[in-house]
Amino acid sequence: MTFCLCLAVGLSCSVGARSDDTDPPKAVPRKATEKHPASRANTAKRPAPLLTFPQIMRANFPKWDKDGDDQLSRKEVNALVVRPSIRGRVAAAVATLHLYLREHPQQQTIPKSDVVPAADGKAGLNLEKVFDFYFRHISHTSREVFAENCVPSIESVSQGSLGDCFFLAALGSAIQRDPKAVKQMIRPFPDGSAEVAFLGGPKLRVRRMSDTEIALTSTAENQGMWLNILEKAYGQACLRRGTRGPKKHPDDLDIDIIARGGDARRTIELFSEHVGTLVTFRHDEGEKLPPTAEEMPGLRNKIHRLLISRVENHSLMVAGTTAGNLLPGIRAHHDYSVLGYDAEQRIVHLWNPQGKPSGPGKDDPTNHGAFDLPLDDFLKTFGGLLYETDQVALRPGRPRPVATGAGPGPSS
Repeated sequence: MTFCLCLAVGLSCSVGARSDDTDPPKAVPRKATEKHPASRANTAKRPAPLLTFPQIMRANFPKWDKDGDDQLSRKEVNALVVRPSIRGRVAAAVATLHLYLREHPQQQTIPKSDVVPAADGKAGLNLEKVFDFYFRHISHTSREVFAENCVPSIESVSQGSLGDCFFLAALGSAIQRDPKAVKQMIRPFPDGSAEVAFLGGPKLRVRRMSDTEIALTSTAENQGMWLNILEKAYGQACLRRGTRGPKKHPDDLDIDIIARGGDARRTIELFSEHVGTLVTFRHDEGEKLPPTAEEMPGLRNKIHRLLISRVENHSLMVAGTTAGNLLPGIRAHHDYSVLGYDAEQRIVHLWNPQGKPSGPGKDDPTNHGAFDLPLDDFLKTFGGLLYETDQVALRPGRPRPVATGAGPGPSS
């Protein structure tokens, strides 16, 4: 994932080294003794080295372990995730613990011996790379909702440790269609909280996010926190009754429920107020094999007409992969935004929510995840196309709409 190499303007958290998660007391100033200028230069105070993940764990584990059982439970770690006083490198350490538990759902606790070094200086787990990644993410995120009053842009977006490509791919398509409309979904407040009003979903109040929550969500680099807020709001919506989304687990935080993947048809409805539907390209068992030579002519013509129709209607579109027989640079089981279609050349314009160079143009570092595929390569590589229809989606409390047609192509 790509990040801005300089610290973003408006960074409000402390990213220096501390062994605690609260501000240290201010020292009482003393009158300095007179020294020769050369002597003062030689004795200038050097900044303290940044604390490592094991050092942070050694300093903080005893107070985070509320029941004193030498284990950090999911409940104890979840309580740390939302604490605004935990900042900088300490927040990166908490995010590292949280991700570990999320990726190991059968493990209910993290033993002290796994993260606090023993007398020989070794711990059971080596989590330094994840910790460093999270600290860079925290350091490079502006704390403004829209930094310098920017308009959302896919060039800045990069999927974080969440498995929410199904959300970001639909969002990328929405940004491509009308970035100002996406911006208008978010209403910031002076206290750092925000109100999010999805076009096809509920209106939600998102409190000011902690540094740990910022680390665990995606990044819009120096554009601000608008992307983190949208992800958290969608997670809140999924935890509510009446919102269709990923399956809920008992210990889920709002940023957890969207981490396990989902259905882009639901997020297309969220950003458009219209029903999302799916047309598939692969029909073999396991959806691993591309269309056969006999299937290609009919499929090619059908998807060509469908893409023309949906582009003319400015519909949101997402393309999803299954597994097997993929072009280099294309990820399996991953959703991509469909940004447009050149009907004359039969070229599909795509974007990878990870923000990485992808597809045939993966050697170009300036494409920010955008790339083109000829229609035949698109049909042979992807498993299906999810798209916005013309039918108004049914929301809780809203009368069932009258169907106005779903456009060409079958749905499933």
